Amino acid sequence: MDRTQQDPGAPPRIVTSLFYARLVTMAPSSVVYACAEFGDDVLKAAVRNTGMSSSPANGDRTLRSTDFYRLVANIPSPELTAAPKGKTAPRTAEAYSAIQALSVTKHKVINQSICRLMQRNVGTFAAGLGSFEVDLGGREVIADAVIPTALGDLNFEFHHIVEPNVSAIAAYIMGKLRDYSVRFNIIPR
Repeated sequence: MDRTQQDPGAPPRIVTSLFYARLVTMAPSSVVYACAEFGDDVLKAAVRNTGMSSSPANGDRTLRSTDFYRLVANIPSPELTAAPKGKTAPRTAEAYSAIQALSVTKHKVINQSICRLMQRNVGTFAAGLGSFEVDLGGREVIADAVIPTALGDLNFEFHHIVEPNVSAIAAYIMGKLRDYSVRFNIIPR
């Protein structure tokens, strides 16, 4: 069915072919270690107050097990799961909850911490040259990070607040894709 035969109120079917979007995951432990090592004093204290501490080796190991790392390192991801795999230790879960509690005011610093850990592990990921909380035009769409790569600038949207279910996460992601589609004139306003 071409666009002229489609229901006029339905979104165009061509949206996904005009930009590339990937959903990737990170384990709570990789976020905790990123914030423990690269966070500001408030984030570092939040992690420390749960009994966890910075560990570059553990940070690298936990990051390298994530889909986010595989995407940036251009390594195929074996699967995308809707539920956590493995078990998060109680202390790690507590530290992650402490970070999440600060997400409203520390969102940018959390994202910068994650990107700095990534840069250490993937030399071509130039987080230091990137920009954070980037207005993509008229304050309608804010990219959490825009990082230059050999393929051009990559826009990242980080979501590190636990949602009650997969449907809530999916709704959030679809809303962000809609915002990008409107901003880049892929769909009408």
